[in-house]
Amino acid sequence: MIAPGRVAHLNILEDIHNPLPSSVIAKGKWIVRDGEHIDEFGEFDWSNYGIEPYRIDWDITEEDLSFSMAMGIEMMNSVILKPYQIPIESTNKVLSTNHDESFFVMIDKSGKWHIATMIKGFATHVSGFASSFSNTGDVILIGKNVTDMVSALER
Repeated sequence: MIAPGRVAHLNILEDIHNPLPSSVIAKGKWIVRDGEHIDEFGEFDWSNYGIEPYRIDWDITEEDLSFSMAMGIEMMNSVILKPYQIPIESTNKVLSTNHDESFFVMIDKSGKWHIATMIKGFATHVSGFASSFSNTGDVILIGKNVTDMVSALER
């Protein structure tokens, strides 16, 4: 409901069949107008606060990744994880998309150590995914194909 005293975000669509809004008003301010992002604040200089761009100055290769652990991680939902016994052969570098097990690697932000195991319940068709989105800066790799996982990290 839009009414006085309420906060509303308005997404303005060009076409009912295209869900990407051409304009967005949030809390009474233009965020996107006619497809152009409105940057009210400009660039923020993080270096003034001791925060530098994230740099990976180490490499990992396919040969570094060995998936021989008997225990893996099962995603019960998007928040809860539990250990599980890995029922499939994980010595191949490519897994089938017929199940929801994937390779999982966690690498510390300095590249000094890593843990390689399997994760169940993440996805069936993710070939290679890399993320440093954590409060520690560590890196995770997830995927069905070890080559694609290393490739995702290199990007």
